[in-house]
Amino acid sequence: MMNQIAKEVHDNIGQLSNFLGMTLKRLQKYCNDDNARQLLTSANSLTDLIISHSNNISHSLNSNFIKERGFTNVLQDDIEHLRNSGKLNCNLQISGQVNDTHPDKDLVIYRIAQEVIHNILKHSGATEVDISIVYSGSSFQLNISDNGNGFDPANMKGRGIGLYNMQDRAKLLNGVLKITSRPGEGCHVNLSIPDF
Repeated sequence: MMNQIAKEVHDNIGQLSNFLGMTLKRLQKYCNDDNARQLLTSANSLTDLIISHSNNISHSLNSNFIKERGFTNVLQDDIEHLRNSGKLNCNLQISGQVNDTHPDKDLVIYRIAQEVIHNILKHSGATEVDISIVYSGSSFQLNISDNGNGFDPANMKGRGIGLYNMQDRAKLLNGVLKITSRPGEGCHVNLSIPDF
């Protein structure tokens, strides 16, 4: 089901966005007004963002993509994009024997990591993020810490579908998701899966 949705996003939204981008670039050649040219440049940038986000959504929904590339490689690519954007300085450490035999589980873990990083970018004001992935025997741990504003987790109950989705995804993996934070002290997210 998820792979089919990913295919539809890639084939339909992705293709239409590409056609839109090509059309806007052709239109720019015929534009003599400076203000209109600026608007077209802005529209081109937005179209590029739509294409990029569509690709990311398509890839993140598709367990075959995770299976082919591996969870850690896909996450490393995302981190490299963040570093290049200048928005965050991300550090990634992987220890233990990487287990690439669970693409469906890896997809769920990847979605949790994506949500945490999205929340950091959107809400935290952080400049540094440390991510560690630990494979140890049959267990797995993902730790993500930031140096942002922090918050009181008790005030977050009932707020934000993203936090609910992360907890729900952790339960799907028979894992435990813990969020530790205090105002002014950043945030630490730990996903622990005892039987991976």
